[in-house]
Amino acid sequence: MTRRFILLLTAAALTLAALPAPVAAQNLSAGVFGGYFDLSGDEFDDADAGFGFGGVLAVGVHPRFEIGAGVIRTTHSLEGGGDDDEITALVIHAEPRARFPLAGSPVVPFVGARVGWVKEDIDIGGVEAERDGLGFGAVGGVEVALGPTVAATLAASFTRVSLGDAEVGGTAIDGTDIEGNVIGLEAGLRFRFGPR
Repeated sequence: MTRRFILLLTAAALTLAALPAPVAAQNLSAGVFGGYFDLSGDEFDDADAGFGFGGVLAVGVHPRFEIGAGVIRTTHSLEGGGDDDEITALVIHAEPRARFPLAGSPVVPFVGARVGWVKEDIDIGGVEAERDGLGFGAVGGVEVALGPTVAATLAASFTRVSLGDAEVGGTAIDGTDIEGNVIGLEAGLRFRFGPR
């Protein structure tokens, strides 16, 4: 799985490096957000919904299209577990996004895709385990301009995750691979640099 992650990062880096210098220099944006993330599917029954935060860096390659990379971290408690029993997830993803500016309106709807590497850390009764895998899905919402270079963002996201066997102390436990869905509601700020 580490090999897949390295290949994903390499592909993202090569894509960004291939952009013309004027595009990369003049059409950058950065965003930060917080959100509520619900884990669904039979294999996530013991995990509660949780909160998380994230960020994204993007390059505009067209007035209506941008390519970005982002990171999200979420924390979830476990039903019936102790106060310290929890799952934390880290997602590093690519995010192409299409924007649809409305003439004379500060509101810009957008839709995008997310695909990336997911790492899950599990702490139950002081025993720590981890597993990783892939996630893919979609995000959509609106940007609402607050000024010439800053906008509030509201979005909903859906991600399908597939994780390999959990490892404890470097030893994989057979039959502990899981699949499920993550549904998120996100709110944050987006900052733009250069022409919009």
